[in-house]
Amino acid sequence: MEYIAKLTKLKGKELSFESLEDINVERLKTVFGTSNNVEGLITFKDKRALSDKQRKLYRALLNNIYEWSGEPTDFLHEWFKEEYFLDKGEKISTANHSTNSKSDMNELLDMVIDFIFEWNVPFKKGYELLPKNESWYLYQCCKHRKCAVCGKKSDIHHVNAVGMGSNRKKVDNRWREFLSVCRKHHVEVETIGNEAFFDKYKVKGIKLDEDLIKKLRI
Repeated sequence: MEYIAKLTKLKGKELSFESLEDINVERLKTVFGTSNNVEGLITFKDKRALSDKQRKLYRALLNNIYEWSGEPTDFLHEWFKEEYFLDKGEKISTANHSTNSKSDMNELLDMVIDFIFEWNVPFKKGYELLPKNESWYLYQCCKHRKCAVCGKKSDIHHVNAVGMGSNRKKVDNRWREFLSVCRKHHVEVETIGNEAFFDKYKVKGIKLDEDLIKKLRI
């Protein structure tokens, strides 16, 4: 269940929101058994205009899919825009006069990268342009077990290490951070440490939702 709201108060860890939509309280109670103490995921939308860097990455990724599939980039562009509309209920434009935001463009890029990972499309030049410190990209790397550094098959690195003697099956991983890295880069991060590794490759650890944690069995 997703609702749009605006932040009205921020003090430390205490946040207050005003919903911009009517909330179906009865549905909340049906799904969660209560309307109180319901946990949710907060996403702060970047309303700045989409950037030329995002457009360049988008074009490069479409070219990768074209070289792999033979489908013209114009066709792929229209197909992904339609997928965006079906998923979000809103249209998106990547033109210079576009009124869409950086967050909107990241969601479109997320769909393209999800397709690339799902079908094992070679990244080629597009990979060099990927914003490796962006959470949406790092999430897709974890989801598809692709190394965030080189794109090869990966392991899931626990940024917040589970202590010696702890039972991983009984550890609450919802607050922990993870990074998807291949065997080579996993050895490297374990050797030089998270801080040095993050600085070297411009990546970071991210939190994962409960469904993906279960799917990845971590």
